[in-house]
Amino acid sequence: MCPARCHSQTERAATAHLRLAAGRACALFSGATNIGQMPQRHAGRSIAAPSPLVLIVEDDVETRQFYTQAFSSGGFRTDQAHNGLQAFEKAVQDLPDLVLTDIAVPGIDGIELCRRLRADTRTRGIPLLAITGYGDREYERRAVGAGADRVLIKPCSADTLTAEAHRLLARPALHGGDHRLHKIV
Repeated sequence: MCPARCHSQTERAATAHLRLAAGRACALFSGATNIGQMPQRHAGRSIAAPSPLVLIVEDDVETRQFYTQAFSSGGFRTDQAHNGLQAFEKAVQDLPDLVLTDIAVPGIDGIELCRRLRADTRTRGIPLLAITGYGDREYERRAVGAGADRVLIKPCSADTLTAEAHRLLARPALHGGDHRLHKIV
């Protein structure tokens, strides 16, 4: 598999992969949910891929709105979940490019959500960004042990959130799978 970089005017990069399987070419593109959403050539220019989708998992409405605004302003699309169970269902169904989860959410907490997302082959490769108001290193250790790629401490600026998201999305899949493989219909 050979990654190719496609740059939009804002210099965000989306990774496309082409692989040959059983004599057929299968196009795999980050953010595409079907072949109709694949980037195309138009008048000699490449049409940019959809912005990365971030699933925001936060039970506090005002905080969730702040995160949504921060990511939207940073060029991301967003979806929201108010508890861990809803987040897991949305992650499996929509395969977001990144999940931001508060550690203390109802249903299943953010640590268990990370564990379940890493255990499921469909979501294993999704970057996981955990956030907590607890300054205790034990929460950070538990979240990383459950599969979080990074843990941020609240309060956290919009710039820090989006910079960390861009950093995580720029890395190759670290957890034994590329969730984007499951997006092709």
